[in-house]
Amino acid sequence: MSELVDAESAPGAGVVGLITGSGGMGKTTLAIRAAHVLRPKFPGGVLFLDLFGMSPRPAAAAEALLLLLRALGVADEQIPGDVQGRASVYRSLLRDRHALVVLDNAGSEEQVRPLLPGDGASRALITARRPLAGLEGVRRLALGPLVLPEATELLTGILGERAACDEESALNQLAELCEGLPLALRIIGNRLVSRPGWDAAELAARLADEEHRLDQFKAGDLKVATAFWMSYEQLAGAARQVFRRLAVVPGRDFDATLAAFAGEVPVEVAWDALDELVDLGLLLDGAAGRYRFHDLVRLFARTRLEEEESPAEREALTARMTSWLLRMATMAGRWFEPGYGRPGLPDPDLVVLSGAEDAENWLRANVDNWLGALRAAADRGQHSAVLDCAESMHWFSDRWAHAAHWRVVFTLGAAAAAALDDRRVSPVHGASAASPRTAR
Repeated sequence: MSELVDAESAPGAGVVGLITGSGGMGKTTLAIRAAHVLRPKFPGGVLFLDLFGMSPRPAAAAEALLLLLRALGVADEQIPGDVQGRASVYRSLLRDRHALVVLDNAGSEEQVRPLLPGDGASRALITARRPLAGLEGVRRLALGPLVLPEATELLTGILGERAACDEESALNQLAELCEGLPLALRIIGNRLVSRPGWDAAELAARLADEEHRLDQFKAGDLKVATAFWMSYEQLAGAARQVFRRLAVVPGRDFDATLAAFAGEVPVEVAWDALDELVDLGLLLDGAAGRYRFHDLVRLFARTRLEEEESPAEREALTARMTSWLLRMATMAGRWFEPGYGRPGLPDPDLVVLSGAEDAENWLRANVDNWLGALRAAADRGQHSAVLDCAESMHWFSDRWAHAAHWRVVFTLGAAAAAALDDRRVSPVHGASAASPRTAR
């Protein structure tokens, strides 16, 4: 942490440290701990100010400067009335003071810029959910979910002596269900510590119920859902709609095209929404333009969908998503069938695939999504759509011969053929369920 706000760098360096991460990642806790550790290096003192950046009424720069100047011993009658005047006095006082200013929960660059010490001996440490990309000369630390061993260690540390009373496997399961989110681990640890009669294995069993899991992450006034809600409130209407509707995507990740389809917005709007969701920690971005949820955030998105859209709207959305994914997969698969070659014009809502390479890339990147849609369609009794999709995969399966999902694909295809009493294709799919290569 000392690298973020190096107290020993040359005066005038203007070092500012920034800790970013989604709600519940422990930014404030880390900043407070860092301030405590670094306190001896800042003889001018440590100032801590909550900027309430995620609240409906973030602290205005003028108000924040007033509080900071008072903490520095300036009488009210000597404090200028405007932001520029207050910032000038503030920076003059800090120039030779060698103090550390901790600005917690910053909401924007505009809010925090007047509060930076500027050139001199003092340093600033900021926490924020947004990356505050407009700030220059900042040393950054982005917090992500803890890996399982770290999560288990944190949970065990919170439990203290009572950890010895619980089975190690139960504690590991609890840590895994918290998905590496420090706030979730803190809540679960606090619940167990405050209720000595509870059994860790029983609590893990309750958390295993995905439908009610999010409700279990609360202890007194601590709630995981509240941390997510504060970010959700910052979203514009289109981004909110994209966020909650992405909860119906069957797979683990998705791209802007699928987000646009789910949210019923143009892809340009989807890109902006995804950027905003990543900035607020409601989505994680990965390679090749793919995005994914933290599992607990996905559950939160699902609750928002259930509370803000009617059952009929949710059913229609799921049906549209299933249909779109199956039709995309079927179109992509047919690029590899000798009898089809280049598919005809796709349905107007589908993405145009320029060639076999484009089709293969789509099928591989979205395998969890179209396979989930195939299962959902089979459950719904949509036998023709299932059969069309499974048949279209016969030739493509040779290019990905050792993938484990082909048995599922062709078994579902055979069942659909049997349900349709299609004697021409049922034996083919029966063979394919055992081995894709025997289908020809």
